[in-house]
Amino acid sequence: MSVTFAYKWNLNNQDFTYQDARDLLRNAIVHPKGSALKTEIDEGTARVIMGPHKTPWGDKRLHVTVHCVKMMTTFHLYVSKQGNLTDIDREPQSPMKKPGHVNDDFRAPAIPNSAAL
Repeated sequence: MSVTFAYKWNLNNQDFTYQDARDLLRNAIVHPKGSALKTEIDEGTARVIMGPHKTPWGDKRLHVTVHCVKMMTTFHLYVSKQGNLTDIDREPQSPMKKPGHVNDDFRAPAIPNSAAL
């Protein structure tokens, strides 16, 4: 159904653009661990909630966080310093409490499905 972006999704890395996020997602859906993400993009809503970052209290690897609204799960797309996908991890239960589109970034490009990436 779509890919959306949260408002202020890329607060930490201004050099990482919408196109960079699309390229990363395009690589993620063909990754061996990316089939569920592809399904969410095509049948639900995958929401990029945070651009490249390291979690100070947890994961120290650079990653992009994608919340899957329908599945209520979260994917971490690990990226190299050059912005290339290196691995994918999936949290079984998303810490997000709301499945909706609170504070979407309405300047983001429309991405209706995985084929449009």
